[in-house]
Parts: sequence; structure tokens; C-alpha cells
Amino acid sequence: MVDLVLAKDLTVGYQGRPQWSGANFQVLHGEFAAVIGPNGSGKSTLIRLLAGRRPTGGVVRRQGAAGLGRPGGTALIMQHPETQV
Repeated sequence: MVDLVLAKDLTVGYQGRPQWSGANFQVLHGEFAAVIGPNGSGKSTLIRLLAGRRPTGGVVRRQGAAGLGRPGGTALIMQHPETQV
């Protein structure tokens, strides 16, 4: 099967906060994935990386371009979509 998303050795840092690193995963066509965890664990950061934000280090590969409305693209809609449209 072909990777839908591949993340390798992701590192993310924000100014004044500890960085997290070492995330490795893949999602194949036909698979479902859930991002779960407590507040502050990095869920939103990970989703932003999948939607196109550049990591501090490592690689994110996705099928298609990052961006809503692009063929095969990825985009991010957060918890309250009605406030983002």
C-alpha cells in the first residue's frame, strides 16, 4: 500500500517552551487514525504539521499539497468549525 501520510523524526519547538521530538508514524490508504491525549500533549501541533506547518526538524510527507481546495490536499478544521468558515 501507498502512504497517505508519513512522518519521520519530527521535532517541534515553540519559543519559551520545551520541544518534543522523535515522532514517527505512517497512515496508509484505507486506514483510520485518531489523535488523542490530554490537554497540552501536542495534538493540535501534530495536526498543524499534517496540514502544512513546517516542523522544526524531520519530515512530513503527504499525498497532495497542503492547502484547502487543492486537489488531493490536506487542511485543518479545528474543534469549532463554524467559527473558521
